[in-house]
Amino acid sequence: MILGIVGGMGPLATCELFRKIIQFTDTDKDQDHLHIIVDNNTKITDRTDYILGKGEDPRIELIRSIIKLETMGVDYIAIPCNTAHYVELGLK
Repeated sequence: MILGIVGGMGPLATCELFRKIIQFTDTDKDQDHLHIIVDNNTKITDRTDYILGKGEDPRIELIRSIIKLETMGVDYIAIPCNTAHYVELGLK
């Protein structure tokens, strides 16, 4: 199983999610941890500004990151950003 993380929307939130996954994964050795790929995409525009009608649409870069992670073979994608979950991506 490979987990993809769309990061960069609060880079420390990305680090915190990664840290928690490592911390709470019950393992005996390094090789037992999850295979995780992080796309720390700092080009994703401010979601709050967009929601308030004052900023650029962040969906293009969000989708670009998701597609990039999918082409790298991830099975699941996590997005450690509350406001990113407000934006409808239209993906199925």
